[in-house]
Amino acid sequence: MEKITTGIVRSWLYDHQVALYRVENVLSVGTMVDWGKAINNSLASWQEDADYIAIHDISSSGMSLPYLVLTGYEFNPWLMKGNALFFDKWLKSHPAQKAYLAVVVSSTMSGNISMKRAKTSSGAVESEIFDNIEVALAWVQQFIKSSPNINNPNPPFFDNQA
Repeated sequence: MEKITTGIVRSWLYDHQVALYRVENVLSVGTMVDWGKAINNSLASWQEDADYIAIHDISSSGMSLPYLVLTGYEFNPWLMKGNALFFDKWLKSHPAQKAYLAVVVSSTMSGNISMKRAKTSSGAVESEIFDNIEVALAWVQQFIKSSPNINNPNPPFFDNQA
């Protein structure tokens, strides 16, 4: 795992084909900006023939509603409007690729509110909201080209589950 900014860590799953971002602490505009920069940096060196696949795990207590508000009620890979331009340029320069985002929320009231209120993107971006990390992993598996670790994405990740 690598620390992206205060309270946000990234793990790479399925042989570096899926970026898993886990929010472990309070979200703010500053952390969202730093997170967006990390996404842009990873896109800049993304494998040429690979779709962008990410999981945003905001299932820790109290994370769903701030994420919902800070993303403008729209769950998408670029997080905030300021990053949308970079992401849009990437998609236009890679017309054969798509972007897939699984957002994992808690099964608490705030997670349920987020599931009902959030908009997911369309076009070259497909987003889904889940309240279970295993179901989110199963959903992203369908977009992975090939991986010897398809049934075992990253064992240490599961050891860190709260």
